[in-house]
Amino acid sequence: MELNSDTQAGLQALLFFHNASLQYPDYKPKSTDELLAAYGSKGLIYAEGLGLAINSSKLSSQQVQTGMEGLAKTAQGRLPRDHNDFFNALRGATSISYLDLTKTVLGDVISATASGAQTLGNSILTSLSWLTSLLPFIVIGGALLYAINASGGTKHLVKDVKEVVEKARKRKKKAEPSA
Repeated sequence: MELNSDTQAGLQALLFFHNASLQYPDYKPKSTDELLAAYGSKGLIYAEGLGLAINSSKLSSQQVQTGMEGLAKTAQGRLPRDHNDFFNALRGATSISYLDLTKTVLGDVISATASGAQTLGNSILTSLSWLTSLLPFIVIGGALLYAINASGGTKHLVKDVKEVVEKARKRKKKAEPSA
């Protein structure tokens, strides 16, 4: 079976871990095959994932070796429970480029600012949609208010309404049969 470059890189990392772990009495695997077998059917999958991380991060062989030897020293012959410990060991072997970090932070800030601007724009559009929905009522209400004020204000309106109600009451009283 031919192995892809990710699997090969992962197996190389596991070899570094294995060789560094041999010095500890609690370490049981006698070969990298036994190390892979300890993880069951997921052994090669772990190796391929580990290799993908190595190749994607463009880690040098020396960085991988340093990370795996550090993990072996920390583990003191015990096997890591899952592949995440191997990934974490590789992260410790990488160096951070401050320029790349600045680009990442700047990108996050620009993204958050754009998201905030979009939210503000959506809020304005929502407010404007409410305004356009209410605009006819505001115009009609304003026209009524103007008509009320032009006719002498609310005193005359109340007086006119009372007169209409009184006339209606009198008509109703006339229309009722006397008992």
